[in-house]
Amino acid sequence: MTPLDNGALDAEILAGRSIQAIKRYRVATGCGLKEAKDYVDARRATLASEGRVAVRPRTNPAVVAVIAAAVAGALAQVIVRNLAHH
Repeated sequence: MTPLDNGALDAEILAGRSIQAIKRYRVATGCGLKEAKDYVDARRATLASEGRVAVRPRTNPAVVAVIAAAVAGALAQVIVRNLAHH
């Protein structure tokens, strides 16, 4: 085990590198994956409450697909209208 460097751990979290942060915590503490993930999640929440990191909700892939389809449909309508006027 190596000593836990909280500054380096926070830097990983702030950069959005959760997997690296979890690995760093596991190496420093010798704990399991779940405990490390829970710690990193809790630390991210603390940083967010301090205004140091934005909490980004995960986007549901189905929602992304619906939005992409809607945008593609709207774009197709614009193209068809422009072609019809020329």
